[in-house]
Amino acid sequence: SLPLVEFVYMACFSVASSVSFRDYSFKERTDDIMSKTRKLTMAGMFCTISYLVMVFCRVPVVLFLKYDPKDVIVTMGGFFLGPPAAFFISVAVSFMEMFSVSDTGLIGFIMNVVSTCSFACTASLIYRKVHNFKGVFAGLLCGSILMVTVMLLWNYYLVPLYMGIPRETSVELLVTAFLPFNVLKSGLNMVFALFLYRPLITKYPRTFYVLTMVRLQQYPKLGAYAHRRERSAQHSPDDRPRH
Repeated sequence: SLPLVEFVYMACFSVASSVSFRDYSFKERTDDIMSKTRKLTMAGMFCTISYLVMVFCRVPVVLFLKYDPKDVIVTMGGFFLGPPAAFFISVAVSFMEMFSVSDTGLIGFIMNVVSTCSFACTASLIYRKVHNFKGVFAGLLCGSILMVTVMLLWNYYLVPLYMGIPRETSVELLVTAFLPFNVLKSGLNMVFALFLYRPLITKYPRTFYVLTMVRLQQYPKLGAYAHRRERSAQHSPDDRPRH
């Protein structure tokens, strides 16, 4: 799985490299590069942790439904890096899941992205507006409600199509399987996220700085990439004085 993880990391840095620096001074460009380097490295770390949690912590619950706490890690990434990062992490992890441990193909990929984003992006969006514990609690609660609602609609309209079962059977499963499972899943996600929030926020400045530096050392290509981008910005002809 390491080559796949490195691919995700390098894709992140390719996105950063596509940013135009023409309207920035040298110092602003350098700070912007290093800031993006740290943030994208952290996003890659959240992708890796989410994927490992998904692989090794899957618990069968009912029928074909399994619970794993990857949504919690994605939500933490959203709290630290913002809702767009939560979306990116969700897509990256679901993509890797589709080609490794999942047997539901493209439908499962879309379902995972919709489920995770309805929870994680909602929670991180509210937390960005209300940046305290009340914002965390309100975001997680709203994310849980939205996830349950969205997944019930998904299961009502789409399960009969890709499972080949009558809609009446699907409606019965909504009450006996899908609703209890999604309530349990969202509740566990909320409890685990509340449990992790305060320790991570308290330890954030030191912990993630150390982890980011360790990750750059483990993947020399990433450090070399950041260094090349910094040197390129330093020697850019756009450094001439502006009047």
